[in-house]
This record gives sequence, C-alpha cells and structure tokens, in this order.
Amino acid sequence: RLGDIFVINNEETGKPTENPIERVLATGIMAALPDHTVLIDRRGTLRSIDDSAAPIRDRKGKLVGAILVFREISERRRYERRSTAQHEVTRVLAESPSLSEAAARVLERLCTTLQFEWGVLWLFDERTGQAEAAYQWHRPETDGARFEKACGDFKPRKGEGLPGMVWAQSQPIWIKDF
Repeated sequence: RLGDIFVINNEETGKPTENPIERVLATGIMAALPDHTVLIDRRGTLRSIDDSAAPIRDRKGKLVGAILVFREISERRRYERRSTAQHEVTRVLAESPSLSEAAARVLERLCTTLQFEWGVLWLFDERTGQAEAAYQWHRPETDGARFEKACGDFKPRKGEGLPGMVWAQSQPIWIKDF
C-alpha cells in the first residue's frame, strides 16, 4: 500500500495529510500537497517536501495510474522558520515595555516557531558566578515537571553543564539529539 511507504504529515500538527496519489486516482485531476508537509522516512526522520501528482491516461483517455514527483525542501523550511523566528522576536521586543517583560514571550515564540519541545532562558550573574533558569517554556502536551524542577534547582557556574559551557564560550552549542 502506498500509505505504508509514502507517509506524509502536516509539519505543524503532526497529523496525516491526504495522499495526493489517492486524490488523483479518485478525481482524475492533478493534485499538490498543502504547504508545510513532511515525509517520514523508514528511520522516522522528517523531511520537508514539496510535491505534485498527475494522472496517467492511456490512449483512450482512461485513467490507468498516477505519477508522484516530490522534492526535499528541508533546508528552505529551516531558513523560513529562522526568518519567522527573527520577525517574531523583533515584534515581541517592539511591543514590550521592558526586556524582562519580553523574555518569557520571546522564549515561547522562539520555541514554537523553531519547533522545539522545551526552552530555558538562563540568566548569568557575573557577581555571583552562577546562572539561573529565569524562564522556561514547553509544549502544553509535554509533561516536564521533573525537568522544570531540575532546571530551577540547578545553578551552574561558568563552564559547568550546558548553560555554563555556553556562558564560558560566549557562543551557542548545538546538540542535535539531547
């Protein structure tokens, strides 16, 4: 079955998307996927795709099949999400009377736009030599009470733990599979 090998979902909701081949076979007309569709490969990796499907007809015009053409656009989608995140952060900062009032909203917008499950904003205090998890955000369906408490209890020094390493190096550290 096509659905067993060509698994496609809506990027934002994670819900299955109508397969364009099935639509072509049912209607006999060309079809395309909606924007923000991901293909899930055999290993479970999500790949942003763009596609179209068209009917194949015999000489008498009878529908005998369909052809599907798709291309991976993951890098383009990552760029679009980053660009959207920049605009969201700029808007939040422009609308907020102070940086402290904007911080939680900036964290939430970054996480939702970049599709993160969880985000923590650490503030570093040079006087005490410690960092503090000032703001946390997670998806509503994520149960993160233990993680939230652990972050709240953790007061890393410069070079200690991931926040302390970022503080010491003054640059981002990317961990793909945390």
